[in-house]
Amino acid sequence: MQRETNETLHIHFGVKTAGLLLLACIFGGIFIPYLFYLANWSINLGVMLFLPISLATVLAVNPYFIQTKRGFCKGFFITFGISLIILEILAYIWIYQGIIF
Repeated sequence: MQRETNETLHIHFGVKTAGLLLLACIFGGIFIPYLFYLANWSINLGVMLFLPISLATVLAVNPYFIQTKRGFCKGFFITFGISLIILEILAYIWIYQGIIF
């Protein structure tokens, strides 16, 4: 009789992940909107498009590339997709509806 193991994924945020989150926030929240400002485009659009993408990327990369070496798999894309959808909705509510602040 073989034992089945249910391997659950525990997400741990270490120094690498904290650094990546900081870089993602600087890139998607400051650098890209500044480029939008220089191009006379809407800064809000830059934040809404690039901040959730960069944060969702870090949230998906952490458990599948940093903590384990699983790489690209079904779970990576599910984590990325769900994170991206939730963060985009929150960014829209935050920036364009003004509900959060």
